[in-house]
Amino acid sequence: MVLGMPTKSKRRKALEKLPTDLYDSFHGVITRIRECPNASQAELGMRVLVWLHFVCRSLKIEELQHALAVEKSDTEFDVGNIPPRKALLDCCLGLVIVDKETLTVRFVHYTLEEYFREFREKEFPSGCNYVAETCLTYLNFAELRQHCTDLESLRKIMQKYRFLRYAALYWGIHLKQQCNDALAELANKILDHESKRPPCAIQVLSLELQRYQPKRIARGFSGIHVMAYFGLSENMTNFCNIERDIAVGDESYRTPLLWAAERGHGSFVRLLIYRKDVDINARDGNGFTPLALAAERGHEAVVQLLVSRDGIDINAHDYIYRRTPLSWAAARGREAVVRLLVDRKDVHINTEDSTGARQTPLSLAAVFGHEAVVRLLNDRRRVRAMDTDIAPVCSRVGDATY
Repeated sequence: MVLGMPTKSKRRKALEKLPTDLYDSFHGVITRIRECPNASQAELGMRVLVWLHFVCRSLKIEELQHALAVEKSDTEFDVGNIPPRKALLDCCLGLVIVDKETLTVRFVHYTLEEYFREFREKEFPSGCNYVAETCLTYLNFAELRQHCTDLESLRKIMQKYRFLRYAALYWGIHLKQQCNDALAELANKILDHESKRPPCAIQVLSLELQRYQPKRIARGFSGIHVMAYFGLSENMTNFCNIERDIAVGDESYRTPLLWAAERGHGSFVRLLIYRKDVDINARDGNGFTPLALAAERGHEAVVQLLVSRDGIDINAHDYIYRRTPLSWAAARGREAVVRLLVDRKDVHINTEDSTGARQTPLSLAAVFGHEAVVRLLNDRRRVRAMDTDIAPVCSRVGDATY
């Protein structure tokens, strides 16, 4: 360290005082990182800052080290390229620290994240591309392109490749933020695996999404399920022409439509619901339909698409609580979705579930304190009651002879 240069501790304390020109201070430090005489240190420092800004969740130090070791066009993981923890922190000039309890890497102060949100394009013009490319390059390493036949072997792979879990769970999100032909080619190597057996990247994602114990190794979770989960609708039409499993359920009996509906990917749902080989009322292992999943999550646009489709079973109930889509939307306080559903004359607004209290959509909304939904359902019940009372009178008037 150069004599007279402030220590990392002093820099952190200075940042924590939050001077009025804080953003100028950040810019000054970042400029020093970028203009470091040692080009390798400068590049490493900026990469660390990029990762901490763009990540979908906090990275543990070992995960970040693996991510930083990846170079463009790598086909194998080079352990010798992993940066030492000390070098990783030193090159960031005190802007980055490791949490002692969680061992996750984070910015020294939350205001630094605010700074990067405001000046993202200026500081990280290629950040999205770099993060997506790193995830996809990592997942396409030769050993990770293989299919694991059992959970033990998959977990050994995950232990060896520390960045695998993050890359498998979030690569699609990063890809959607910025995609180009090179990234699409890397993604298709994962999605359309030549052996037709899911590679590690897909198996890890499936493992993390399974909601039951004991978990099972993925065999039915295919590229089209992954596309539906992430909502990767780009070039999806061409992919469907060669994909044989577009309507097949995975280990949880979930079809691509079920995954897309739960995640709220309207463009993907739109591509599926008019295909003859897709069952719009398909159920997963717990009896949830695409409409029920979209309603429970509050995905208004997806619910609108589904209820407009001929043949939709708007009153289908799940196997556990025997709740309809309206019941789930009411319980979660999804006012816009409830409004869409009660506008349908064929929706059952008084259906009871199978819980001990035999809850209706109205009572569920009341129990969970969703006042707007309670008012909406009460109003609709009164309108229906009036229609029921008026109907016999209208019938008699219609039959009268004048």
